[in-house]
Amino acid sequence: MRSENAEQKLHQFGFFALIVFCALCFLAYTYAGKSGAPVNTLAQLNSGVVCGTVQDFPGTIILGRPTGNEITFSLLSSVDIAEMYVTAESQVAPAAQTSVFSLGAGSPTTITLSGLYPNSYYYYTAIMNFGGTSVCSTMHGFQTQRSPGSSFTFAIIADTHLGNDFLCNQDRYKQTLQNINDERPDFTISIGDDFLADLPWVKGTSEVQKIYLSQRPFLAMVGQDGAVFNINGNHELQNGWLLDGTDRNMAIMVMKARLAYYPNPRPNNFYSGASTPQPLLPGELTENYYAWFWGDALFVTLDDYLYSSEGKQWSYSLGYDQFTWLKSVLPYNAGFKFVFHHTYGVDRGGVETASYFEWGGLGLKSYEFTKMRPGWGDQPIHQILVANQVDVVFKGHDHLYVKQDHPDGIIYVTAPQAAFDPDGWKGGSNDKTSEYTAGGTILGPAGHLSVEVTPDAAIVSYIFSRIATDSLKNGVNGQVADQFTVPRKMRYG
Repeated sequence: MRSENAEQKLHQFGFFALIVFCALCFLAYTYAGKSGAPVNTLAQLNSGVVCGTVQDFPGTIILGRPTGNEITFSLLSSVDIAEMYVTAESQVAPAAQTSVFSLGAGSPTTITLSGLYPNSYYYYTAIMNFGGTSVCSTMHGFQTQRSPGSSFTFAIIADTHLGNDFLCNQDRYKQTLQNINDERPDFTISIGDDFLADLPWVKGTSEVQKIYLSQRPFLAMVGQDGAVFNINGNHELQNGWLLDGTDRNMAIMVMKARLAYYPNPRPNNFYSGASTPQPLLPGELTENYYAWFWGDALFVTLDDYLYSSEGKQWSYSLGYDQFTWLKSVLPYNAGFKFVFHHTYGVDRGGVETASYFEWGGLGLKSYEFTKMRPGWGDQPIHQILVANQVDVVFKGHDHLYVKQDHPDGIIYVTAPQAAFDPDGWKGGSNDKTSEYTAGGTILGPAGHLSVEVTPDAAIVSYIFSRIATDSLKNGVNGQVADQFTVPRKMRYG
């Protein structure tokens, strides 16, 4: 039997060991230049087992739902883990850790790390007990909500089309993600067509899960060091016209997989968004549109598909609830306002198509918004964005980069495809330049968008992604192919 004094000393030693561990991790990770390289650490589990081994987490970690005081970990392990917890250390804030939990192999699990401080960068590790053997995972990090006046960077990817070998070269996709990771953005926004639920071999739940599982090793490349936000595209098939009142249709099967493997925001005191549960998924919110503040910027994401009755013209719709929600969040004060979605109610184009249907109000022959959307007010989406001084609308779908200045003051940007062959683009079947009759800056794939937000301006850069087999005639890896500055509007005096 241990004496009470001995027990107290052991507990004190355990706490001291954890503090030493976090300090060592912080110093080693900082010294490594935030590279994520393994470091030698000591850590103590609640069971009292000390670990001195460092290895990569045996699976994938994707961060989501960051706020000022918490972040969600989506964990998928390839092996059973009897006992583990996640601990995080900041240079400017106290350490925090999750409760102790277990992981079953192949079972996606979300765990929330709370007690964080706003405007802080944290280094974290998972401390794992494999049936008596303790291991510390490689260090990674994340940023909590930036304070107004802070500078930060975020990344945008689009149309990765993983699983379609013509549209997605996996080596080039990895290079794009590595380029993003090298920038250390606070988070990455993916604006659709990442999960190809319409591939011919996808017939049911097991195939859908394979599609969503296949992206995790890729998105974890950026998602283990910053949150990932997902937006639905057309290939995800989360389409309103597929809903048939059962849980066996593709739209519901895909939604289940997305909710299980990729944590998107849900409404709380930090995020605004879809608040109506999906009747076929009892107790589940759809997590398909949401908004939040970060630094001086307001971020608004939209779902073009779940509330649409068909994939064309006026049948494309945000739905009344999402439309009304959009009108409610855009008036909030912010130095910058960014809107993200996949495409409009017509197939291709930017400012050329922003004037039509629910987005712009025009029908094929005349203005029809109030006729086609009775009770929705007098303004279609574009006019609502103009009235609320939105700075940039980012979309995907067209597999190229386009920057266009709308006469009404909004910049419309089509994000480039992440992994297509730049040498095979121009003049090929994937070249949609002809759809952009209004002109603008038009460049081919592949790469990502990097957005640096400062108190005075937002700087948007298109960064090329290139691999060894790409010719030099279309640029080099990491090249800034285009860049433009969005000055901060003096909206509120």
